[in-house]
Amino acid sequence: MAGQTTDRLVEKWLPLPEVNLHTSVEMAFRISRNKYRRSFIDFYGVEPRVFNVGTPQLANLHPWPARRPTAPARLLTLASILPANFSHDLFRRISGLEDIPILAMQNILPILLHSSPRIEELSNILKEYNKTPGEIVVVDPMAGGGSIPLESLRLGFRTIAAEYNPVAYLILKATLEYPAKFGMKLYDEVRAEAKALIKYAVDELSKYYPEDAMNYIIARGYRCWSCKGLVPIIHDVKLGKDGPYIKLTFDKEKKTFNVDIVGLEPEFERLRCPYCGVSIDRETALKDWVKRHKKLLAAALSGDIKEAEKHIDMLHETHILLVKQTERGFAPAGELDRKKFAQAYLDLTKNASELKKYLPLDPISKENEVFAPIRNSGIEYWFELFNHRQLLILTLLFKYLEGKEKNLVETKGEIGAAICIYLSFGIDKISNYNTIVSTWHESHSVIRDLTGHYATRREISLGLEYCELKVPLEERSIGWVFEPDVEKPTATRGGILPVLRELCSWLEGLGDCVEVYMADARELSSLLGEGCVDVINVDPPYFAQHNYSDISEFFWQLLRIPLKPAIDMGLLFNRDSSRGRVELHVPGWSPVLSVVPREGEIIERRMPLVKTPVESHTRDWYVQEMWRFFKECYKVLRDDGILIVWFTHSDPEAWEGILSALYASGFMVTRAWTIRTEMAERRVALAGSAFFSSLALIAKKGGSRIVVGSKEIENLARNSEVRDTIIIGATEALQSAMESGASEREAYIMALAGAIAGATRVRNPLIESTRFVGERKLDEVIWGKSFEDDEVLRFKQMRRFFTEVLYPLALHYGTQRVLESVVKQVFRGSGFDESLVEGLVMDILGVDGESKAYLLLWMSTRYSEEPTVEYDFMEKMCKVIGTSTAKLRFYGFVEGGRGRSSDYRLAYGDRMLDLAGRRTDLLVRTAVGSAILLTRAVAEIPKTEVPEKLAEKVVAEVPVSKMAVAVALFLMLTAKEHELRSVGVTDISKPLVLSVLKAIYKK
Repeated sequence: MAGQTTDRLVEKWLPLPEVNLHTSVEMAFRISRNKYRRSFIDFYGVEPRVFNVGTPQLANLHPWPARRPTAPARLLTLASILPANFSHDLFRRISGLEDIPILAMQNILPILLHSSPRIEELSNILKEYNKTPGEIVVVDPMAGGGSIPLESLRLGFRTIAAEYNPVAYLILKATLEYPAKFGMKLYDEVRAEAKALIKYAVDELSKYYPEDAMNYIIARGYRCWSCKGLVPIIHDVKLGKDGPYIKLTFDKEKKTFNVDIVGLEPEFERLRCPYCGVSIDRETALKDWVKRHKKLLAAALSGDIKEAEKHIDMLHETHILLVKQTERGFAPAGELDRKKFAQAYLDLTKNASELKKYLPLDPISKENEVFAPIRNSGIEYWFELFNHRQLLILTLLFKYLEGKEKNLVETKGEIGAAICIYLSFGIDKISNYNTIVSTWHESHSVIRDLTGHYATRREISLGLEYCELKVPLEERSIGWVFEPDVEKPTATRGGILPVLRELCSWLEGLGDCVEVYMADARELSSLLGEGCVDVINVDPPYFAQHNYSDISEFFWQLLRIPLKPAIDMGLLFNRDSSRGRVELHVPGWSPVLSVVPREGEIIERRMPLVKTPVESHTRDWYVQEMWRFFKECYKVLRDDGILIVWFTHSDPEAWEGILSALYASGFMVTRAWTIRTEMAERRVALAGSAFFSSLALIAKKGGSRIVVGSKEIENLARNSEVRDTIIIGATEALQSAMESGASEREAYIMALAGAIAGATRVRNPLIESTRFVGERKLDEVIWGKSFEDDEVLRFKQMRRFFTEVLYPLALHYGTQRVLESVVKQVFRGSGFDESLVEGLVMDILGVDGESKAYLLLWMSTRYSEEPTVEYDFMEKMCKVIGTSTAKLRFYGFVEGGRGRSSDYRLAYGDRMLDLAGRRTDLLVRTAVGSAILLTRAVAEIPKTEVPEKLAEKVVAEVPVSKMAVAVALFLMLTAKEHELRSVGVTDISKPLVLSVLKAIYKK
């Protein structure tokens, strides 16, 4: 806070074990939460009353590709405004952590999400610094699903959430602004309207389904090109993890088939005609199916009932109702199912002229890469993603909402618009499960939704079959979407209203503390002004990890139809200051457009959106735009403000890109915290290996700098100030890790990140003050303008200096510092005398360059989930040490790494001997090679005498240096069981081999 010490608590300490425990439980699937029960009991000393239960989560409001856990969002924000010497116990108290044992005794999942912070106590603390919570400004300029700003608002801070995407903007309004403004009144009114909507659906739409139906599996029908037999195209016959199964019996003469449900898996061959045996081409079959599907929709939407009646046979051949799911299990679809299906087709035709205005009629944008496979199969318009019954139900729901929403908006104003959003979200959630791209999830016997399809492939394509749900069900489908009668949080299965009730309860009365904008984060200072923000807490996009605009465009087609009255009145996406706060700040975009804005979305795309000489949406463009964004963060932050950047990507280029952009924008990284996540895709590739954690980077302006005049890595490697500041960064990070209770793996990651943070203190004025006169490119002259000003060119130089010089130095010194710490820990933990430990450490750190590279890389593989080392990390490490990957390969230390996409694998034992061609004369040239030969020699010698005598025999046969013995001991103590077997060491022989090696070292 202004006027106080600029060091913040978040730079020194976090209750890391608690943060990670709460994050793991919150992000875990309900069925897998129990694996954290023991950890919870051990930490809090209390048995939770419930644990493996449901809980209202923000993700239940509306689909969004990336969600951040709320626990670290709250704790990082709070720790960013408190001084570094703030009481840890008091922090736990005001954050809500202290109340977790009390929650554990109640019928609720005991996580920080359900523990409210103590705002009154926080207010009293802030008074000491002449502040109130409402004067603390916290901004998330890329707020997505809203987890980060939610927790800032719950702390009572003035919270500003912005998003470039219109769907995310609506999610933020529904998550933050409306619950804060209208409180429990909003919940009550939405609940009443949701119940009325459910009643309408059950009363009016049930006639289009048999009473017992729940879900359908629908095969795509295809006439064999050879024998003209009708083939139901499906990818598998499995309905559940262990059955039952679909059994298709074919009459080859009549070219017909029967469907049965059986307990044993029948024979089944995908994409082969069951009548004549010819192969069926997938693409051909799907394109043929799309043509017929579109022809059927065209006939229905023409409104010509006679023409539609002629297409009924084609309807049943194109959409083959194969199996339906009921309360009793699975059953073959029957005549009644087909009759109801046809009835929906004819009713859509009869009402086509009235219902057309509720259809998403716009074309799928050619710029939409996620839906490109769908477009390539022949689907051109958004409404073609639905079959006729799905369309009929969708349009009838929209028609119902139109009447309701016009009245709500006109009579209730802003709260009416809010109610409309939640109702529209419900229809969006139904549609997510009810398209011709919905697939069957046989492991769980449920429909896999469209966003689930996207999550697995990052694109949407047609499966061989698709699924349809029965919408008008009070306990499922539309009832599940809203859950209006779920009273207990633990009873929720994913509905909107249980979440809304919690939000209204938490945020009521905080309406004056929140602002939501649709804005470009690269123009942050234009929106907020300069020097006015205390904390920016942001989870930015990373390269091509998610294509937010493309996947959200599907939902935008549906939301813009029922929300039109609120949009027209300026209650949403307002640009008119006479109507209130201007919230839409994206030039060139309007909510009347069917496309969402893309040009300013900071992601990597397969194809550039702008094809001038400076192409957009490439990796380089992404890093450059992140730099622009961070420059804006620098402008709006107060001088003592904190920037928190979440890092959650597995590509090391993304890591380097974010760090170089931060460095070039003037920020200094002071700490990086490891935050565990449940999802395996959330991996951090740091130090050449993948880690299943996220990192929260803590950065701020200014600070003490190390000024250098050289740009050469060789010169800076000899600069003691550079070395010391990087090692200090790693050492301080290790200290923070230990004080915060981090695991060994987490401490390793934090130490390396701390070394990199130290490197951000190093500045080169020669680069930062360079002018680029006369360096314009020929294409800029041809185009008649400059595409890159001096500032951009300077950024590129600074980025190059960071990635090619400072970053490798940081990795080297950071890893070396951790190696020193680990070596001491390993030997002390193995009972070595303290008098020996210092000598062992000095010997290991003093080995030859190739051995040093091997040991640093070996250590990194001890902490990662994967036994490989990433190509770039290997190259950088070798460059700083003064060796090369070619030399490591020559000595048999590594294999693989034949290109940037190929990782290296470290060798040990027999594999190292094989790679070195069994040439012991090569291996003895290095400490590591000598250590392997020594370990094998000790393992093979007859164990007939005491270790000291055996040591004398080994030394007589295999003369080795103390360095080699120290390395042999360290590698043995950190090797895995299968690695030890490759040098002839077993669990039984290992103690004796270690004793012999120790005896040799003492000689």
